[in-house]
Amino acid sequence: MSLNLCRLREFMKREELDVVLICSPENIYHFSGFWGKNYIQDRDVFYAFHIVTGKKSALIIPKFEKGMFLLYKPKVDKVLYYGEYPVQDEPKEQVYEDLLSALDSFIHSEGLGEGRIGLDPLMPWPLVEKVKERFKGSSFFNVGCIFRAVRAVKTDEEINRIRKAVEIAESAFRDMLKEVKAGLTELEVASLLAKSVAKTVGADIKFIDLESGERSAFPSEPSINRLKDGDVVRVDFGVEWKHYCCDISRVLVVGEPTKEQIAMHRALDEAGKKVIRNMKPGVKACDLYRLGFNHVKERFPKYRRLLLGHGIGKEIHEVPDLTPWDSTTLQSGMVITSESAWMRYGLGAMNIEDVVVVTEGEPEVLSTLDRGIYVV
Repeated sequence: MSLNLCRLREFMKREELDVVLICSPENIYHFSGFWGKNYIQDRDVFYAFHIVTGKKSALIIPKFEKGMFLLYKPKVDKVLYYGEYPVQDEPKEQVYEDLLSALDSFIHSEGLGEGRIGLDPLMPWPLVEKVKERFKGSSFFNVGCIFRAVRAVKTDEEINRIRKAVEIAESAFRDMLKEVKAGLTELEVASLLAKSVAKTVGADIKFIDLESGERSAFPSEPSINRLKDGDVVRVDFGVEWKHYCCDISRVLVVGEPTKEQIAMHRALDEAGKKVIRNMKPGVKACDLYRLGFNHVKERFPKYRRLLLGHGIGKEIHEVPDLTPWDSTTLQSGMVITSESAWMRYGLGAMNIEDVVVVTEGEPEVLSTLDRGIYVV
């Protein structure tokens, strides 16, 4: 992900930062390409650093992660190991006692012991205090806004991974349609999606929001409720492929949809398409929200909704958000969902969500599923 590192350094230069310390799994992977094995077992253990200076980058990881380093081949200038992990007949190399000792060695070797240091906003407070104590002559800054800005614009490789996630998700949705019927529980329908996704090695279900009937007005989890005639079924789910996600939503109705359901769905569909057509560089996220919201509001005066889409990438929700208050200006390379949704207490919910790439020309819609109502 060398382009991401270049963009990070541009921000560092602008903010006059000498060093950035990255410690959260997603951010380490984004800027270095490294993913630790231990994240699978306990992803909340912060035990690694990706250090970026104006000219160099280094990775500090436990010795037992050497196998993952050799597997992922991260783009760094130097790797520093810490902690004991004895392997018979291994070549001798320097291994530091702990994470901070390795960090101290690299920072001082670069002559940056009293520099301006940017900290990952997800760094646990006890670790922040230890870093500040170790480098008392330095000044520290939260670089969360920089990370969000860099991650918002995707490289071609990142877009291709999201594209693949969409393909896997849509295949799973089509497989589910072949077997879904009245009488199945929400959990059984969700398992049809998960079973199909599992057929692709390396793909994982990121989440499944699948609710039927009046319960679908509130996002939750699939339950033992059985699908019955007249139910609106909201299917909103995401698939992860090589650490990148998609987020897709469609509407099922058990039996023939009512005139009101058809009218509401049509309004949501039209609003979503209008938002997608206007996803272009220079447009503000809040203006896209107003465009979609007003379209539905004019037809259904009681309509209420605060989110009509969001950025997507390594995580399901990234910047920008299509809300009334997000003034982020769209840039080419952003990947954003258009999520037209309606929640009505006592009756249920509808979601139509597609994944879209912002380009210099027309927006590229990665989703290909029909946006209509699926009658079960």
